[in-house]
Amino acid sequence: PAVHIFMQQIPAQAAAPEDMPSVGTRLKMWWADFPLYSRAMFVVVAAVFVMQGTGAAVTEAWCFNPRAIVEQHEVYRLWTGAALHSGILHIVFNLLAAVSLSPMLELRYGTAGIFVLSLLMQTLAAVLGVASGYAAAQGAGAWAPVWLLKCFPYRGCSIGLSGLLFSYITMHVHIEDTMPRSLFGFCSVPAKMYPWALLVILQILWPGVSLGGHLFGIVAGYAGFLYFGPHVQAVRWEWCIPSSVTRLECYKMGSGGLILSGVLHDPNASSGGRWMPSFMSSSSTPAPFQGQGRVLGGSGPVSSGAPPARPGSSPTPPNPRPKPPPQGRFPGQGRSLADGGDLV
Repeated sequence: PAVHIFMQQIPAQAAAPEDMPSVGTRLKMWWADFPLYSRAMFVVVAAVFVMQGTGAAVTEAWCFNPRAIVEQHEVYRLWTGAALHSGILHIVFNLLAAVSLSPMLELRYGTAGIFVLSLLMQTLAAVLGVASGYAAAQGAGAWAPVWLLKCFPYRGCSIGLSGLLFSYITMHVHIEDTMPRSLFGFCSVPAKMYPWALLVILQILWPGVSLGGHLFGIVAGYAGFLYFGPHVQAVRWEWCIPSSVTRLECYKMGSGGLILSGVLHDPNASSGGRWMPSFMSSSSTPAPFQGQGRVLGGSGPVSSGAPPARPGSSPTPPNPRPKPPPQGRFPGQGRSLADGGDLV
């Protein structure tokens, strides 16, 4: 009989997946919950990759090239190279990492904040790449070995979002550093050592990847977490953004308030964020007295003989009658010291 009952339950369990949403529905739900900056980055990188395939975007004209930046003053290459990719696997791996890292940081720093923070970290990493490539080229044949020229090329053409992703990883492991991180499922390392371990593993598995781009991405991530991040959170960026954008559901204001210089920034306010003194709430007036009893400064006298009421006790009547003074010098019982003596 037990086998028969089990066989009867199989059709009900098999019918359960029919009630689950389809893959398309789940993708729509995922996209609806995706923050605005993460959406924009995903769309821009994917669109640029399509343009590369059609020939509309020439990689050599937009890639990160230190020599072109220094000698031809093509400063735009500091940022455009991050949107280019060399193949389908390259862009898939980078976008998978981006959609897992970027939303968390956007919820913490806000849509405008993570945009400014990413711009600063990408700029710092690219400037360090230009400086290292230029220094290695100047030392070629003198003090710079050949391997250094390969690691920090001056005439090379670097592309990919992985430098910025290493900055995101560095910030992520310092924000949530309690759990160890897994290296491709083979071993686990402490959270704060994860970016460095990943840097070494990727360089061993794929020697052709940009060591300088990943290395300076980690350095920029430290700068973003320790220096850029607090300064970005201290600024209310919504004053320069149209209200039609800030009212979007996918636009994020950032998590929690931040007290700086005696001012509280409440980014979760429904009005798009508000500034207020840190010692006062604009929504409610603080009560001058908590608990039972009469508020000091109220009308009417306060009895001097009654102690203040404790929480949970019955309230004191408005005007209690004064108790008659006890008979004798002291209330209570006394003891006789001797026959016919006075009581003390």
